[in-house]
Amino acid sequence: MPVTGTVAATTAGTTAAAASTAAATAAAAAATTAGLSTATKLLLAGSLAGTIGSVFFGVQSAKAQAKTQSAIAQANSEEALERGEQLARAGRAEQRDILEERRRTLARNRAKFGKSGAMFEGSPLIAQQETAKNITLNAEQAAFNVQLGIRAAQRQSQVSLIQKKVAKDTGRLRVGEALFSGATKVANLGLEVKRAKNA
Repeated sequence: MPVTGTVAATTAGTTAAAASTAAATAAAAAATTAGLSTATKLLLAGSLAGTIGSVFFGVQSAKAQAKTQSAIAQANSEEALERGEQLARAGRAEQRDILEERRRTLARNRAKFGKSGAMFEGSPLIAQQETAKNITLNAEQAAFNVQLGIRAAQRQSQVSLIQKKVAKDTGRLRVGEALFSGATKVANLGLEVKRAKNA
């Protein structure tokens, strides 16, 4: 499922849970406050409204924070992958440039020796071979450095995806914490109602 779909489903589920909890709490409060004075009922209603509001805003805040952190982590992952692709393209271009420079350098050297009338053997041949070897080593080192950069970008992308998952899981935990806290407060209100009735 796409990330937006998952977030939307989670949002709908937690919002429905909070709404269901609030409705059940209000119904229970109406049933249990029968026989109490108007002032006490108003006091309890205010406490209940505050609790429901606190739960609602806690849930919304947790979801919004998780969504934001998840989106940031996703963007970081995509940016790291794009950086890896850029390095790969730049590396391929650099390899072509180095190999082309190698071809031109060797051709110039052969032309110099041919123009001078010197035989292309012995020291000139060894020098030409050494030049070719050095250019090839430079190309290999450049390719190795590019691969290191690509692997680092891929690792960063993977870390960002892990951070995205952690952000979503943390958001769910915070939503659960907000709901549990609200349920605890409602239970405490219920105890207060019972004490008020027995007084």
